[in-house]
Amino acid sequence: TGIAHVFAVSGLHIGFVIAFVMAILNLLKRKFRLPKFAQLFLVAVFTLFYAAMCGFAFSVIRSVIMGLLAVASVIYYENYSAKAALVYAAFICVIWEPYALCNIGFQLSFLATFALLFTCNLWRRFVKSTALATMLSAQIMTAPLVAYYFNVLTLAGLIISPLATFLAGFVVVFAFLAMLFSLVGF
Repeated sequence: TGIAHVFAVSGLHIGFVIAFVMAILNLLKRKFRLPKFAQLFLVAVFTLFYAAMCGFAFSVIRSVIMGLLAVASVIYYENYSAKAALVYAAFICVIWEPYALCNIGFQLSFLATFALLFTCNLWRRFVKSTALATMLSAQIMTAPLVAYYFNVLTLAGLIISPLATFLAGFVVVFAFLAMLFSLVGF
């Protein structure tokens, strides 16, 4: 159906993990005074734990870098540039593994994110839903690469993608909780 990107661990999933950890930190901040560095450190620890459980694929590395830069900008009241964060993430991935550019996960992740950053507003002119514009921009930009690597291109993914994305959020949160509880033997 062409919706594998929904289940590939990437920005959506890292975003859910970061949102979950930030929500817990916001609850803790009501009772305890947490320094900014401690907040960022805790988000980084839990996000890197999730990334390690997922095997540090290039899509995960990109998402973690961009997510942590976004969190740092929120905590320290700085401006965040997702475009600059995408460039930093690509640079780090290529420094870490020079052949990253040849990896399909790298290509799909960075291409989809590029599409979100540069073409989503264009799609918003044609569709009223931000979620649909987001999915269209990523799917249409990555479609040629998917067709090349997998010899499959289907329109069913455009229909199934919104539902799968919604359900993936629940799966990610419950999987993250399951991983945390498994560490304490619960």
